[in-house]
Amino acid sequence: MKKIIEKIKRLMNDHPRIFVIILLLILLIVIFIIYRIADKYLNYSTVERAEMYTYVGTQKLEFDADMTISRKGLISDIKPEININFDSAPIYTNDKIIFTDDEIIIFPQENYLEYRLQPFTYINEGKLITKDFDENIEHYFIYDGLDTYFFSDEGEIIVGESKIKLSKYSYLVCSSNRIDYYDTTTNNIGSIEATSGAEYKTDYYSVNISEDTVGESGNILPNSVKYIKFISEYSNLQKKD
Repeated sequence: MKKIIEKIKRLMNDHPRIFVIILLLILLIVIFIIYRIADKYLNYSTVERAEMYTYVGTQKLEFDADMTISRKGLISDIKPEININFDSAPIYTNDKIIFTDDEIIIFPQENYLEYRLQPFTYINEGKLITKDFDENIEHYFIYDGLDTYFFSDEGEIIVGESKIKLSKYSYLVCSSNRIDYYDTTTNNIGSIEATSGAEYKTDYYSVNISEDTVGESGNILPNSVKYIKFISEYSNLQKKD
């Protein structure tokens, strides 16, 4: 150690400029390392103002809100300018569909796999984006464990002899005796009585929305996110395959 110190002193005395250059290089390397560590582990957020709308029953509610979004594109909070309690109905912006509550996503074509979505999960240009997940996925539906269904595929609400077509990314709320629905492509909203049972049918799966079951065998849908794994596990499963 003493020899190293002596060499440093000798360098300082004999070649001061070289010593300064070496110190500057060391400082730059340290700054670069600190920046990379901060970039990896710190996730700075910004607040963006956005025009949004949702539905309360069959009434459209438009509002502006401050949306907190990280550099990685994750939404952590939405503060509307009006007093509103968000429920399970999706919130729409000009480029996003946002789910403010914990939700359940089901993949009927993959042995009815089900996963949990964290609050403020959203869809943008076909991608489902949430913590530890940012992928294009198809043929699924999102369910709140109660009455609200959101479908990634176009299909039909079937109640007796009545059929109502809905485009992809539409949703419905099925209560004990009626269904409120919203078609995201046509902006058509409406309701239909459903006292005798109802089904949502696509080219890929069918859901008994009055009984909260899916598929021909009538798999019962979960009514809580408790014990359900997060959607990030789906990515891990795909990698294993």
